[in-house]
Amino acid sequence: MGAPTKNNPVVLDIGTSVCAEGKVRVNYNKKIPAPEGWLLDSEGRPTTDPGVLYHDPKGTILPLGGQQSYKGFGLGLLMDMFAGGLSGAQCSTPGVESKSANAVFFLVIDPAKFAGVDHFLNETTNLAANVLACPKADGATGDIILPGQLEVAEKIKRTKSGLNLDEGTWSQLKELAQKYKVPLPDSVAN
Repeated sequence: MGAPTKNNPVVLDIGTSVCAEGKVRVNYNKKIPAPEGWLLDSEGRPTTDPGVLYHDPKGTILPLGGQQSYKGFGLGLLMDMFAGGLSGAQCSTPGVESKSANAVFFLVIDPAKFAGVDHFLNETTNLAANVLACPKADGATGDIILPGQLEVAEKIKRTKSGLNLDEGTWSQLKELAQKYKVPLPDSVAN
């Protein structure tokens, strides 16, 4: 992912894992352990054995996070550039008041222009099902969930039972409604 500037472009070239597989391969070839926090064995236990990627039963590389916070910073920086630079708001700037409370960037991709809608939906559906069917790590409790799954459940719950706001937030909303002459519905005015 990258964004141009008037000077050099800002280019983030990362994988979404703790490290590149090639780095694990180098350790494997040198017959030295991988750093702690890089790998899980086939049972989901932390390991420093790079061989878990190359011998059955295979393990995996962990996703980014922790000591790889520079990757999260890079993603956040590029998202700030896209949201501020493309929305008409502005990027994060010390000492400058924001023009907008919530600059937003959306990227919309038409799968029909690539491998096709059916292929895309088959692949995404299968991957989601595979993630949900994964065995849990020792000591893990609760269900395996996908991003957005909790929000869907919350939407269903709130659609049925409504939304409760704390008094501070409700007071702020009432003040804004009054300021901009937006009537509050009778059922929620108190």
